[in-house]
Amino acid sequence: MPTVCTIHPGGDGRTPPEFLTLEPASRSLTWGEGMSTGTQSYWLLGHNREIALGAHPTIVGRDIGCDFVVEDDPLVSRRHACFSISGGVPSVEDLGSRNGVYVDGIRIEALRKLEGRETVQVGGMQLRIEVRKAAWSSETTRQSPTRKSSETAETLSRDDETGRANVFTLLGGVAEKALKLGNSAEAVRVLRPPLDMVLEEATHRGQLDLETRDMALQFACRLAEATQRSEWLDYVFKLQTALKAPPPASTVDELYRLARRVRMNDLETLRQLVATLEARRARFGASEKFLVSRLEGLIRILQG
Repeated sequence: MPTVCTIHPGGDGRTPPEFLTLEPASRSLTWGEGMSTGTQSYWLLGHNREIALGAHPTIVGRDIGCDFVVEDDPLVSRRHACFSISGGVPSVEDLGSRNGVYVDGIRIEALRKLEGRETVQVGGMQLRIEVRKAAWSSETTRQSPTRKSSETAETLSRDDETGRANVFTLLGGVAEKALKLGNSAEAVRVLRPPLDMVLEEATHRGQLDLETRDMALQFACRLAEATQRSEWLDYVFKLQTALKAPPPASTVDELYRLARRVRMNDLETLRQLVATLEARRARFGASEKFLVSRLEGLIRILQG
């Protein structure tokens, strides 16, 4: 008899759900397209639901036409991820979502095969694959009416409608843990995609909400210190150049501290930021003009 997994979300709305003990299902299968490999089938569990993976792609997203519809998570795109089985092996693929798909905390860039022990993050959800013994025959297998068998991961339209979400809230904990363990490479792998996304948006729009800007600056400075690489200081300068504004005073203080720890051989990005701000000096108030002056002083320190 198939089993049902009970899931309790975290109390604060951010804590990953906990998968508890499996209990016998009180209902019959509404559709049993679990792809069997001998005596095994694969099921996708999460968000208080379970769904059998079958011969056709299983699409996760907000769109009503998806196989696994998510209505209450703004971080999930219309068509966010595709789970499939090929050669008896389950896999997941990002369908061009804004906030990405993460397997065990690492953002995937291409189709990723799964072994069944991984945690797959789609938006704010934690999903996993469960291997079960196939307890039904192929005669009972029928396709879910919500599936679109002609659709594949390659032909699904990419979603540009999901508003930019503060993914740092989701990934910050993973990155912080990596930094505390001295694993700066892992922290970079986790944070680079959302940081790149924020910089791209700032470049295109010329503005960001303050929370996103501050968190991007904070994590860039953390990575600069952890890796001792100047590219993360460059990130700060590029972001503020795109925003055409000086960074907040707390970030300038941090830049002065890092200037004595991180070596910069090329100051072009900082000079470009100062030049951009100088051209707008007449529009700034006294506090902003003071921050511009401090950035000019930072050039002298880094040249030092």
